[in-house]
Amino acid sequence: MARYTVAGRPVNWIVDGKQEIRTAPDLHFADAMTMLRWAIAEGIINYPGGVRRTVGTAYLGSDADPWRHQRQYGGSRRYAFDLPTWDAMVAAQQRYRQILHQLREVDPGWVDVKTINYMDNSTVLVQRAADGRTREVTLVAPHGDLC
Repeated sequence: MARYTVAGRPVNWIVDGKQEIRTAPDLHFADAMTMLRWAIAEGIINYPGGVRRTVGTAYLGSDADPWRHQRQYGGSRRYAFDLPTWDAMVAAQQRYRQILHQLREVDPGWVDVKTINYMDNSTVLVQRAADGRTREVTLVAPHGDLC
């Protein structure tokens, strides 16, 4: 049983040189994450700057904007999202981001090993995970002086 429905819109088609108006079929999704993956794969969610987005990096608008579900997708004239459906995708994305944070930052148990100060005035923190992996985190980006 589908919990979420994305409504099809009427679209102008040219068939054999004649204009026809056809309505895209309604799409039904069992969960919000599947719907979000579909919207990103179809290009319905905008790509700011032309950069392809993932489930974790797609921008779905601000909670302060009551029209975010209309502003943030422009790639499709065939489908319409209502606000509760859009908010379900936002909630699914927030859960996904929390899981990624847990897997990338908390579970490895990163421990600070040393701090490196470079000649370009940047500062890098070297960290080691419990399994032996190391990473460098830039604390201060490279920048010049006034001379």
